[in-house]
Amino acid sequence: MSRTQRVVYANGSKVRDRILEAGISERELARRTSIGDATVRAILHRNELNTSAQVADIYRLINDLGLNPGQLLDPPPPVEPDDTPDDDITVLAQLLQIVKTMQSPERLAIALEWDLKRLHTTLHALDARLRPLGLRIHRNTMGVTMRPLDDRADRAHARLAELRDDQEGLKQSAARVLYAVFTSNISTRETRNDHQVQLGALKNRGAVAFGTGNGNRFTVTEDVAYAFDVK
Repeated sequence: MSRTQRVVYANGSKVRDRILEAGISERELARRTSIGDATVRAILHRNELNTSAQVADIYRLINDLGLNPGQLLDPPPPVEPDDTPDDDITVLAQLLQIVKTMQSPERLAIALEWDLKRLHTTLHALDARLRPLGLRIHRNTMGVTMRPLDDRADRAHARLAELRDDQEGLKQSAARVLYAVFTSNISTRETRNDHQVQLGALKNRGAVAFGTGNGNRFTVTEDVAYAFDVK
């Protein structure tokens, strides 16, 4: 009654490379290591090593070829399949859900290790998936994020900001910065950090614009200039 012989993985390509480097034949390798012709052929052509082979013969094979046990016997890591478009959609949706804030396309592409074409394709596909769920991809000059499909909340938020500005007016610090812009005392090249915050808020309120003339100075808008002249 014959017993079923067990086999384990053996790196046939690694053995073949070393045989070619040494300039010897399969038969010569079998003779030098006493491992047998059939065992050598199984390693080279089927990546198999019969467990009945003598340990001493296996070590002679390893030493003769200048290998270590891991190079001969460790199986290669599994090949990971390429990401599918659905995989891309899933990971992008998860990322946007985690970060929540606006992110530039360039930064997203770098983080995901994608090119911009792949990112924009996936953003378009994700937007189509989100809309039946009441969400959408929102894009503007500041970047990309996920938002509710119904933008009434966004419009209401903008109106709240306008009402706050109308009712509260300018804070003292913002008023000082606005007057400095009016008198041409602030340049885009030399702007303090605290002024940058105020200038951004003033720009959002339509009070200042980024100048492009001599010295790249900020300028007040026509309405603000008129208000200063009237007063």
